[in-house]
Amino acid sequence: MWNPIPTWRPASSYAEPVAPVGSEPDAAPLVCLSVNRDWLPYVLGSLAQLVQPTTWDTTDATVLQTCIDQATALIGQFGNAGECMTYDLRLTSECALQFSTDGGDTWTDVEGWDEFASTCFAGEEGPPGPEGPPGPAPTFRLDDCVLQVSTDGGDTWTDVEGWDTFSLACLPPGPPANPLDSDTSTLACSIAAYFAAEVINAGIQHVLDEINASKTLVQTVQSLLGLGFLIDVPIALALELGTIAFNIIQTLNLTDLQSGLSDSTYFDAVMCAIFVTIESDGQITADNWAAVQAAIDAVTAPNAATGSAVSSYVDNMDANAALFLQQQGPIYEGDCSSCMTWFHDFDFLTAFTPWTFPFGSGNDGHWTSGTGVVADNDSGTWWIEILVTFSARVITKVEGGVIFHTTAMSGASGCWVKAYSGATLVHELDFTVPNTGTVQNFVDEWAGSTCDSVRIRLRSTGVGGAATVLQGVTIHGQGTDPF
Repeated sequence: MWNPIPTWRPASSYAEPVAPVGSEPDAAPLVCLSVNRDWLPYVLGSLAQLVQPTTWDTTDATVLQTCIDQATALIGQFGNAGECMTYDLRLTSECALQFSTDGGDTWTDVEGWDEFASTCFAGEEGPPGPEGPPGPAPTFRLDDCVLQVSTDGGDTWTDVEGWDTFSLACLPPGPPANPLDSDTSTLACSIAAYFAAEVINAGIQHVLDEINASKTLVQTVQSLLGLGFLIDVPIALALELGTIAFNIIQTLNLTDLQSGLSDSTYFDAVMCAIFVTIESDGQITADNWAAVQAAIDAVTAPNAATGSAVSSYVDNMDANAALFLQQQGPIYEGDCSSCMTWFHDFDFLTAFTPWTFPFGSGNDGHWTSGTGVVADNDSGTWWIEILVTFSARVITKVEGGVIFHTTAMSGASGCWVKAYSGATLVHELDFTVPNTGTVQNFVDEWAGSTCDSVRIRLRSTGVGGAATVLQGVTIHGQGTDPF
C-alpha cells in the first residue's frame, strides 16, 4: 500500500518470498472447501498477506502486480462465501422430478414438473418455428428504496415482488474497514485508486465487452454480479448499475470508448480528483459524494465517448451505491504521489539560488542581499529577467512581490511570466507595470501545465528615481516539490 514515507516498505509474514502462482484464483481445476464461518474473518486477515509486495519472489513489476491482483481476487472469493447447503435432484420411476435439501432424508416434487413430463419421452427434434419479435428489455430502478421494473421503456413501473423483505439492504453500510491500519491520507488514496481502476474503469470495460459480444441487458447484468467490485453489494444496486451502464454505453462510439478506457493518464487524473476530494475524510461519505461526482466530471476526458460514459455512469450512481462499492478499497494498492500539491517560496531578500540571470547579471538585473533582485537601467528602461529550471512538474501558479520604479512612467510591453517544457512555451501571462513605488503582487494562476522551467521578465520605462525590485517569488504545483 502507498505510504508517503519514501523508505517505507510493507513487511510480509512469510519467512521468505514465494514464487508467483500464475493461475487465476477462479480458474480450473477448482477445489471445494467448507469451514466454520466464525473462522472466516481470520482467514481473510491471513490472506491479506498475499497482497504485500514482499510476499512474492519476483523483480518484474508486471508479474508482481498480477500476483497482487490475483490475491485481491482470491480475498474477494473468500469474502463472498455463503452458507453451505446440499441440494439433490432425482427422477422417480414415475418420471417425477424431486429435490432434497437434507441429504436425501425427505424429497419434494418440483412444482410444475408434471406439465413437462412428456419431455422425458421426446422424439426427434422438429424443425424450428419462426422467430417472434423481440420483447422490450427490462429496466430497473430504485424509487424511495423500492426496487421497480419496467418492460415498456420506462413508461410504467411495477414493484418487484418480495423486495420489501430486503429493504434494509438499501441502507448504506458503515465506514469501510481499515485492516492495514492506514492513516487517513493513505486510506483515501487506496479507496480513490480502487474506485477509479476497478469500479469505474473495469466496470465500464466489462459492460463494453458484453455489448461487443452482442449480449442482452439481462445477460450483461447477470455477468456483472460476478465482478469482484460488486461483492457485498445488494443485488438491487448491481441491477441498477448494470442497467445505467448498458443503456449509456450502447449509444456511444465504442471504438473511441475503448481507446479512452485504455488511457492511463486520464484515469490517473480521475483517481487524483477522487483522492483530493476525500483525503480529509479518508473515504467516500454521503456528504462528500456530490463533490466527488463533480470532481470526476471536471476531469478532461480523451474523447467525448469516454467523458460521456464515465460522467453518466458516476452521476447516475447514488451515494448508497458508492458507499457499498468502496468497501474493498482499503486493501487496494494506490499511489497518489502525483496528486499532492506543493508551493515553494523564494525569498530574494536572503538568497537568489537556484534562480539565474539568463543573459548574465549586469544587463538583466542583479541580486543584492537584503534588497532582492534589482533592475538594471539601460537608457531609461529598467530590466529584470530571471530563470529557474527544475525536474518536470505540473505548475499551476506563479506569484511574486515587486516594488516598481518610483518615478511616474509609461507602462512598457514585455512584462511576462512564461513556463516552458524544454524549448517549448507551454504558458504565458503578459501584464503591465503600474506607476507606483509600492509593493505590488502579481499572480499568474492557470489550470496547470507540465514544464521544467519558469522565466519572469519585468520591464518599465522612465528616467530617474529608484530601480524596480523583485523581492520574492512563489511557485505552486502538483506532485512533489522539485526544489
